[in-house]
Amino acid sequence: TFPESSISDEGLALVAVLCRGLQDLTVASRLATDVGAAAVLRGCRELRHLRLGGDGVTDVTLQLLHSLKQPRLERFALWYSGVSSSGLRWAAEAMYWTHFDVDVSEMS
Repeated sequence: TFPESSISDEGLALVAVLCRGLQDLTVASRLATDVGAAAVLRGCRELRHLRLGGDGVTDVTLQLLHSLKQPRLERFALWYSGVSSSGLRWAAEAMYWTHFDVDVSEMS
């Protein structure tokens, strides 16, 4: 696991604006939600690996990822997230180009 940060959705939005060519991002924060994940997915179109930790990231993020048709994203890892098992099953089938890693343990 990664140490938890205090980056918020606003911080992720700044990352999306300032780091458009970013290819790898890891964020573990209780302050990160679907809003911040959306900013990163829309702004950082070169992302190949995205790892997000925080229960504010839900199935909404998976649906957005699918709608973006972002085939460069090779690996999407989630831990301590609010993503449902049915949402994850759907995403794995709908986005065969992306490998999903999920850790269901709780953030301490």
